[in-house]
Amino acid sequence: MSTADYQWVTSLAKRYEDATQDAQRTDSELLAQLPTLRLGKAALDKAQLELSHHSHSDHLVVLGPTQSGKSSLVNVLLDTQAASVSPLAGFTVHSQGYARDISEADISYVGELMAPLERTPAQSLDSGNLDSYVLESVASKARSLAADAIVWDTPDFDSITASRYNLAVLKAAALGDNIILVVSKDKYGDQRVWDILALLNDLQKPLLVCINKIEESDRDVVWSAFSERYRTLFSKPVPQVLMLPFVKKKTPQQRLAFDRKTIKALKTELLTLTEAGQTHASLTGVEQFVDKHKNRWLQPLIVEVDANEHWTTLIDTAIDDADAYYLNQYLNNTDKYETFNRALAELLTLLEIPGVANTLTQARKLITWPARRLLDFGKQSLNRSPEPQRDASGAVMDQEALALQHMLDSAIVSLQRNLLEAPDELWWQALGEQMRIDLPAIRQTYAASSEQVRRSFEPEIEKAAAQLYEQLKERPALLNTLRAARATGDAAGIALAVKSGGLAPTDLIFAPAMLSVTSLLTEGALGKYLDTVKRDLKVRQRQHIKTQLLEQSLQTSLLKLSSTLSDNRLLSANLDTQLAQQLAKVRQSQQPQD
Repeated sequence: MSTADYQWVTSLAKRYEDATQDAQRTDSELLAQLPTLRLGKAALDKAQLELSHHSHSDHLVVLGPTQSGKSSLVNVLLDTQAASVSPLAGFTVHSQGYARDISEADISYVGELMAPLERTPAQSLDSGNLDSYVLESVASKARSLAADAIVWDTPDFDSITASRYNLAVLKAAALGDNIILVVSKDKYGDQRVWDILALLNDLQKPLLVCINKIEESDRDVVWSAFSERYRTLFSKPVPQVLMLPFVKKKTPQQRLAFDRKTIKALKTELLTLTEAGQTHASLTGVEQFVDKHKNRWLQPLIVEVDANEHWTTLIDTAIDDADAYYLNQYLNNTDKYETFNRALAELLTLLEIPGVANTLTQARKLITWPARRLLDFGKQSLNRSPEPQRDASGAVMDQEALALQHMLDSAIVSLQRNLLEAPDELWWQALGEQMRIDLPAIRQTYAASSEQVRRSFEPEIEKAAAQLYEQLKERPALLNTLRAARATGDAAGIALAVKSGGLAPTDLIFAPAMLSVTSLLTEGALGKYLDTVKRDLKVRQRQHIKTQLLEQSLQTSLLKLSSTLSDNRLLSANLDTQLAQQLAKVRQSQQPQD
């Protein structure tokens, strides 16, 4: 394997660390997966060391629960009193390494592997500062059992406060070329011990299990119980197991003194362990460890990505509903659809009907479509007095503007309702908060886009009028009849009101002054062509609104909400390429097969 292929583990570990630092992120799944992820990252760092420092000294790491005798065994291995011994549980809260006859230059690389823990002199250790470790040289002794190795004493992994310093345990475990797991007769059955054994088994580290404080009469029973459980849980051969006798001390400060038989057995087992470490394919073990755990590591991200995809689906549904509303409640609503009447008003200009053309020509110089400022003028031309509905700027809203506003309001209400019904997960909570913050800007953007999009459709309205006019030019008699039709000042006012968006479709048809003109337009073959132009105009108008307003403006604004959530609160924001690829692979593997 190449460690470069696993850089995504480092990226993921950083996301986990950031997320668990946030007080709002306390979900148990994340915290449960953090230790194995930390171990995986540390193991990859060690694998990189194997590639760059082939001749580094072996690291012999002693792990164990409370009161198992770890520190005492470290002193036996070194034939020294380097490791502090105490009868108090949880006394050792820092990883402490002892380099036997190894120069400072030869251990400089350890700092990178133990980061972010900082190296601190033993005399300066502070039990309140757990982000530190010790690494110091010890003199060679004649009875030392760990030759040319760095021996590590580690914190208890099962004490009440172990979660506060488990990073030190995991860093040391990953650093170890060989592992000694020390457990007492009273502790070897504890679940925390078997949890550690499972991790070491996954890493395929050379392992020696020392079951300490064993009475001679209990040896066979303890061995049988331990080995049977190991084979049942892991379906593989039992590792090396050494029974260490119970040694009664007269004082807590007295050094542990094994008999010659035990020392010889320990020396033999260490030699076997060291030989196994020298031929151990550690890189393969790390690769298998990562592959085994990555699905669980990535599951919290998958939850967020799935939520994001569901949010996208909800937005798509809201956009589709808005499009359907525009079609049914505006384009196909004979009482509200106004756009084609504006095309007819434009046609009146092209016909150059006396009294109408001049008015519309002047209006064209002053305003652009839709000209809502003239709505009141149009209403007054028909002696109407109802108070018109206005937008936030005070401008009068025509039927299309009202429809577009309703579409936005309905979409927002629908999405807010879905947010209230969403799972009680941080991603949805963060999204709801982001929507509350960004909603005023979304409304403002939509309003501005509505105006711009409607203006950009004006050429299509003029195009429809031009199509009708071209058809009329092919019917000179009808064209002359229309030009001769009575067009009073009242008709001019009506046409202007239609152009400005102030009249409903029925206004143009039933206004007495325009009845003869519209009747002539809707008769015979021209009437059928008029229907075709009207139908085509609706199709283009629907597509225009859907593409440029609903999709490019509203949908984009809503989708942007999920991409602006805080990086520190969520795991899946702004994924780097390699992590995104791993996430995609895992999600694909979890999809039901056809």
